[in-house]
Amino acid sequence: KLFVEKLDDWKEDVKNEYLNDGRISRYFNDKGNSFKSAFTALGIILAIIMVIRSVFSSHPAAKTTLIASIFLGAVSFGITLLPEDIFGQWTKEGRLYYLKWNNFRKFLSDNSLIKEHPPESIVVWNKYLVYGTALGVADKVYESMKLHEPRVADDDYYYGDLYMFHSYSGLIMLESAFNNGISAANPSSDGGGFGDIGGGSGGGGGGAF
Repeated sequence: KLFVEKLDDWKEDVKNEYLNDGRISRYFNDKGNSFKSAFTALGIILAIIMVIRSVFSSHPAAKTTLIASIFLGAVSFGITLLPEDIFGQWTKEGRLYYLKWNNFRKFLSDNSLIKEHPPESIVVWNKYLVYGTALGVADKVYESMKLHEPRVADDDYYYGDLYMFHSYSGLIMLESAFNNGISAANPSSDGGGFGDIGGGSGGGGGGAF
């Protein structure tokens, strides 16, 4: 229980420090989503009112009204599921920042790309693992790590902190913490390609750090 409380406090600190409204507005204009929220709320409320009135009405058009209200409610609910960048807008800096990190995530997720541009040392692999955790692809990075870094299979690594951290859900818990904190500022799960492989500030996937 104490651990969960500390974890929640940490996530709140991360959100306040790095995902506050002032910082987010530097990368993403979210005003359009305010209109989306108001529109969908109004649509759902109106649909509920129309359903209730049509059910208890004997008017010949009640059935048509019922169908229309169900359609309105479904459309309004569907709009709430759309990515936030459909109604919001990336700033120039935010779009560049998003594409770089999304492309780096693709690099970490693709074993064939890592095979073409493997890290030069276990130290870099450890950094990849940290970034993979934050980006939600830690398991894929770890699998690639075992394929391209034979020393991971050695006893020193097998019983080391890295193995224990991965095998006993350390990555899963840390990944969950990152994802919950970042979800407040993650406008979309889609992405485009920007730059070379890895898309960081350098080629080959290593430019992110």
